[in-house]
Amino acid sequence: MTFKPLLTCLGLLCAQAAHADTDAISQLSHDLAQDLMADAGVRIAIEAGNAAHGELSEYELIALDRMWRREVGEDDQPTIEAVISGPGTERLRAMMERGGGALTEIIVMDKRGMNAAVSSVTSDFWQGDEDKFLRTFSQSPDALHIEDLELDESTGRFQIQVSRTLVDPVTGTSVGAVTFGFDAAVL
Repeated sequence: MTFKPLLTCLGLLCAQAAHADTDAISQLSHDLAQDLMADAGVRIAIEAGNAAHGELSEYELIALDRMWRREVGEDDQPTIEAVISGPGTERLRAMMERGGGALTEIIVMDKRGMNAAVSSVTSDFWQGDEDKFLRTFSQSPDALHIEDLELDESTGRFQIQVSRTLVDPVTGTSVGAVTFGFDAAVL
């Protein structure tokens, strides 16, 4: 997959947010999401996250998120390490490398909005209270959400986040969500 259409689409988004070609952005993020869902490791990570977090209360999710936040920047990171070195991360990192610097991060979330696989350490574990999850997974299998250009605290770079629902390729059911961060400087 080439990232030339991405650079064109997201360049338009930065320059003319109100007139961006959302159809092309939608198609590109759809293609990237399908690429992720074709990877067994990514599917395993989502299934494991759904099994581990599916029945937890919001209080328990917040407690896990607090553990993650405390570990950021520490030497001992068992909560973070389980995700950052877990199934699917190799696929995310390879996708970022293929992106030639256009991608700043990839966050794959389970059905509760918890990180299932990440390309790099995020500032928090629970995305379920953020628009990247609320405006995708809980909306529909084809939901797309494009954030405004902003400085991302996880990556330290200006980026645009494009999120969408992840769909099981066999059953057609929503299983999680994904966020692709795109570097505005590269655009």
